[in-house]
This record gives sequence, C-alpha cells and structure tokens, in this order.
Amino acid sequence: MNRLSVLLIVTVLAGCSPRLQKHEYVELVMASPARLVLYAEDEASARRAARATYDRLHELERVLSDWNPESELNLLVAAAPEWRRTSHELRQALRQAVHHAGATGGGFDPTLGPLVTLWRETRTTGTLPSSDRIDAARALVDFDAIEFEGKAVRVARPGVQVDLGGFAKGFALDEAARLLEKRGFPRHLLDLDGEIRAGSPPPGSSGWRVEILPPGHEQTGRTLLLKDRSVSTSGDRHQFIEIDGTRYSHVLDPATGLGLVDPVQVTVIAARGETSDALATAGCVLGAEGLRTVMERHYPDAAAIVTTGQAGHRIVTTIGMLPARVDDAP
Repeated sequence: MNRLSVLLIVTVLAGCSPRLQKHEYVELVMASPARLVLYAEDEASARRAARATYDRLHELERVLSDWNPESELNLLVAAAPEWRRTSHELRQALRQAVHHAGATGGGFDPTLGPLVTLWRETRTTGTLPSSDRIDAARALVDFDAIEFEGKAVRVARPGVQVDLGGFAKGFALDEAARLLEKRGFPRHLLDLDGEIRAGSPPPGSSGWRVEILPPGHEQTGRTLLLKDRSVSTSGDRHQFIEIDGTRYSHVLDPATGLGLVDPVQVTVIAARGETSDALATAGCVLGAEGLRTVMERHYPDAAAIVTTGQAGHRIVTTIGMLPARVDDAP
C-alpha cells in the first residue's frame, strides 16, 4: 500500500578519517528522493558506487512497481492464474511479503491492492465507496493466492492484486546495502523517502544519528544511534483524507476495507528494511499490544515505538530493546 512520508531526519555524527571522506548524493527513485551518504577514499570511487546503487534501485523499481503496467510484478498479476518464471528478486520479495503477512495475521498484507484502488479513488473524489464495493474488494484480498513452485510464481485467483507499497522500499534498500557492502563501502546510509538503512558507522563515530519525530506538528523527537539497522515509520501524518469530519489514514484496515481512523504512528527498528517496513504498517493495524505479541513471537530482535492518541493525550509504547539514544552513548 502507499506509504506516508516517513518522519525521520538523518544527520551524521562528527568524525573524520585521514583517508575516508563523506560523499552525499540524491536521485529520484520510486517517485521519491533517495539520499545516499557514503564514506570513500576518493570522489571517483564514491561516484561509481553511487551510480551502481541507483542503477540497482531503478532495476528493482522495474521489478516491484505496482504503478508501471510493464513491471514484472504487474505482468505476473495480469497473467493470473498462470505460472510464470520470475526473477530471483521478485520471488524473494513475494516470499518475504507472504511470510510477513502470515506472521502478522494479515496486519500487513501484500494483496490489499483492490482496497488500495478504492482508497485512491476516494482520495480523488472525496466520497467513500459503497459497502458493496468494499465487500467485493475485500473478497479479493488473499495472500494465500500467491503460490511458488521452483523458479515460478503465480497468483492463483484472477482479480487478486498485489501491491508491495508497504514493503518494496525497505526491500530495495536491503538490496542496495548489500551491493555497497560487496563493493567495499560498508560505511553508508540510505534514505528513501524516510525509509532508512544505516550501515557501519561513520569514521570515529559509534553510529548514525536518526531523529524520530513525533506525530503532529511537534519538532522535537528522540534521536537514536544506529548501525547495521533499518528504520521505518508508518502513520497518517502526511497521507490522509477527511470526509464528513472523519480523518481516514492511507493505512488500510483489512477488517473494514477503509483507512484507519484512530491516530497512530509506528516506528520499527530491525536488521532488515523489508522487516521494519512491513511491521510498521502492521503495527498501525494491530495496535501496540497486537504488535507486541507478533514481535515477541516472530521478531524478537526488532524494536518499535507506537504512539497513539491526540496531542496532549498521547500514549507512547516501547516494544523491545531500542538502540542507544545519542545522549546515552559513550
């Protein structure tokens, strides 16, 4: 599903090296600014690494996009229920998406496509869809319809749509980070419209500073030190619509087929971007205690911050062991 602009600000702790220097690049990927910070010995090698990273991200966009009718994902969906031999990247993304859907009990679901289509229509028209249309769309939400056999995949039920919007950016950052590691640039940070992937720390530092802003218009959040971790945030800070006095988030509730109406923001820190991405979306649907149960059972190494309620009456729930705050770092 569509993701909001994530509520993270990234800065770099002071630190230098006589050999490694900081290099920064920005390029548009998946209709979003993709920022890359990396440490390299010279500008030429940094530029080559950056170009390879962006090329990889664009390649994955052509595989995973739900907007491009010629993407590998959309061609697979259009061929339903036929089996299609797919790229390793698409198979891996779909396998992981189905895994997270099962682990979260559908809190994250890559087959919410029909409901996403209705939400986009609602955002354009300002009118809620009829209950009959919602019921028809909900009947096509079925992540078990994605099946695997060797190097082939199929969507077993025609009409089931696959939308990896709550997953694709995190997955793409994992792949980009793997490329940078392989090329010998472990000290890097990737920020794809607020989806953060932090590699090894900058020289002389114990981590990358990542500030997590609270929901609403407050400007002061908590600043964490991250290394070899990913961070994702989901909520209704930027993407929502108000109809008849009710605010509907872009994060969809599978139980109603509509956007969530209770204010919530979920930030997840995990080893992999595809995990933090999926869990941040699931956490908005499941709530703090539901997310806690899922994480303790299936994701014990991840951590989360769940904020619910309105300004002045907010409840903040921490799940798992958060990385060190900057003020607590040695």
